[in-house]
Amino acid sequence: MSTNSVSPLYFVASVTLVAGLILLAWYALAQYSIPCLSVEQLQSFNPSPNEQVQVFGIALPPFKQILPSSHKDQKIKETEPHLLSFLLADMQNKKSTLPVFAFLPKPPALAPGLEVFVTGTFDPKKKSLAASQIITKCPSKYRSKLQP
Repeated sequence: MSTNSVSPLYFVASVTLVAGLILLAWYALAQYSIPCLSVEQLQSFNPSPNEQVQVFGIALPPFKQILPSSHKDQKIKETEPHLLSFLLADMQNKKSTLPVFAFLPKPPALAPGLEVFVTGTFDPKKKSLAASQIITKCPSKYRSKLQP
């Protein structure tokens, strides 16, 4: 028997350790991955309760900003969180819409017809999205230089 040979026990232990590390890394990364779906895909997708999803689409009016009843006499400040609601339309089929609700300040760039990414949890019973993050494009960056 050679003095440089590896014992089968050490080989099995090494392979098991490497496989365990790969599985652990995959699990750690998988729990932070959020599926990115269109409005139509989300409506046919069946996320588990409290599962985060990211939905992209086109923002449609009306953009409603609602204060709690205890603050009805106050003016809404753009930087303060309040209930914000709007519709998100599918980019391919504009008739397919999704109500979005968020207790967030209205993003300054949120405007009708603008592409929006919304992260949140989907309520299949109400067919709506409770948003935790709203990301918009800055419209001035995407206008033609020839437009005023």
